[in-house]
Amino acid sequence: GKMRFMIAKAKKLKQDYIEQIKEQVDLDLPYMKDAELKIEVIYYHGTHHKRDIDNFWKLILDAMEWLLFDNDSQIQKATLEKRYDKELPRTEIIISPFN
Repeated sequence: GKMRFMIAKAKKLKQDYIEQIKEQVDLDLPYMKDAELKIEVIYYHGTHHKRDIDNFWKLILDAMEWLLFDNDSQIQKATLEKRYDKELPRTEIIISPFN
């Protein structure tokens, strides 16, 4: 089988995402167990350095899995946009039903 592993920096980043989700999302909202979903992510960098979106995408989806939905296979449409904001680097995420 495949062997999957994550470097320590990535593990910490994923854990940071999980903590941010728990702090900022009302987890008492209806859990999206079986729903087909659309996800929009806007990632505001604080610098103009190049970033690999593949790794970011996987980390953010893994962090949301089991907190907000069961499996990322529920996602029918996904968009990721990179922007720059030196004053307030952040990640904005919108999850909605796909229809």
